[in-house]
Amino acid sequence: SSSSSSSSYYSLENIERISDWSEATYEGLDTRPNDGRCDRNGNLIVGSYNFQHKFNAQEIGSLYRLDSEGGLRKILNTKHRVSNCISFTPDGKGMYFCDTPTRRIFKFKYDATADGSPLSEPILFKELPNEMAGMPDGANTDSEGGIWVAITGGEKVIRISPEGNIDVVVDVKGHNPTSVTIGGSNLDTLFITTRGGPEQGSLLGVKLPVSITARGIPEATYMDKIHAKSSDSTEITAAEEKNDAEVVSKSKANVAVETQEEVKTAKKEKKEEVKAEKKEEVKATKAEKKEEVKAEKKAEVKAEKKEEVKAEKKDEAKAEKKEDVKAGKAEKKDEVKSEMKDEAKAE
Repeated sequence: SSSSSSSSYYSLENIERISDWSEATYEGLDTRPNDGRCDRNGNLIVGSYNFQHKFNAQEIGSLYRLDSEGGLRKILNTKHRVSNCISFTPDGKGMYFCDTPTRRIFKFKYDATADGSPLSEPILFKELPNEMAGMPDGANTDSEGGIWVAITGGEKVIRISPEGNIDVVVDVKGHNPTSVTIGGSNLDTLFITTRGGPEQGSLLGVKLPVSITARGIPEATYMDKIHAKSSDSTEITAAEEKNDAEVVSKSKANVAVETQEEVKTAKKEKKEEVKAEKKEEVKATKAEKKEEVKAEKKAEVKAEKKEEVKAEKKDEAKAEKKEDVKAGKAEKKDEVKSEMKDEAKAE
């Protein structure tokens, strides 16, 4: 998941069973957990996968929420084959989801605090165009609401704007992407997991395009209410146990402010980068234009010189012809004169 500067690490000896997935979800069906992500409140949303979907195409998968207290419940009434694209809008009030073989990504209104199902009726957000190979797999959203989707079988990752337009395509030729997230110290690196191929299971990383000012969003960690991530979250947990509303409010506000400042700083840095790059582009464009003008002038001078030489040669030829005609007339005159003289002599 996307990460900020502070992270939590857990050793194997600290792992504990908090819920039994098999009893709650298998229902005697040939399924397994597949895609999953925490909502903005730290509840884990997980979808299931039909092991035999390539052969029987049966829609037997479901979608579940494991809340931060360990409770597991089904939250989607419709069935599907392969759950993927689980990700949340920046404000946490929208959730994306897809059934991979359909190549359709849906969007739900989402309520992380709902006791019942947190999902509204699905709305079709994006269907992959016919000319695009592959199918949607794992996904993640950025700070401006764009959703980055790994296209498995298509050797690419795409960004779909909040309006549903594909505005970025990241080519990963030779790799089969399975999921994405945005992380790094400035939340400006796109990490891509892969499967199959000569580098099976590799992790790729690429800086977000300069045309994108969005950044990643620090992800909520599952069990935030049970395990503390930092001194601030420790204070939050202790305060919640004591029902100390004042301390909880203050601590959560501190955490929110720090996150906002990080995003703000990252956006400012990105803006400066874009500004500097545009300045360099303008400078380079001016230099290119100058060279073009110089080359054009040189070509014009060369053409003018060529025309001058051509005109001079034409004038020379004309003058020579005129001289030839004059000389011819003189010769003819002398001949006539000579003939007349001879005739007079003969008489």
